[in-house]
Amino acid sequence: MRPDLPSEITLYGLQRSFARECHNAENPCRRETSVIRLIVFYNLLPGSDEAAFLRRRQNERRDPVASIPGVQRADFGLVTESPLPGQGRTPNDLPWHFMTVAEWDTRAAFENSFYDEGLQAQFSEINSKASDVLFLVTEILTGTDRRKEAS
Repeated sequence: MRPDLPSEITLYGLQRSFARECHNAENPCRRETSVIRLIVFYNLLPGSDEAAFLRRRQNERRDPVASIPGVQRADFGLVTESPLPGQGRTPNDLPWHFMTVAEWDTRAAFENSFYDEGLQAQFSEINSKASDVLFLVTEILTGTDRRKEAS
């Protein structure tokens, strides 16, 4: 287990524990062929022009995330709600306002592009223009896409 990663977090006011065995390089649950999904939560810096940011982010001819080498899918979203089961709709109670998601077909494709020094430098510059940035790298173990099943 990696000691630098927490074994518990508090999310929505609830304590969550989770195993870290899959982060051990010798553990077989880490699959080199799994889809890797990067999820980035963030806010704009105080005083930023959100309307200008949204216009620029939605109207760019070439999505900057989609142009990262190896990215197969990219999404940009506004975090609008953080509902808890049994409590109905609730306004966004999370500390983030925006979310960007990117997917790579394999761990190798992800690592080869995401950890590139040039790309890391770009991320550092972008992070200097945002606040409360959280990067989550997830390995997709199973998935269902009803849109693909219907076609």
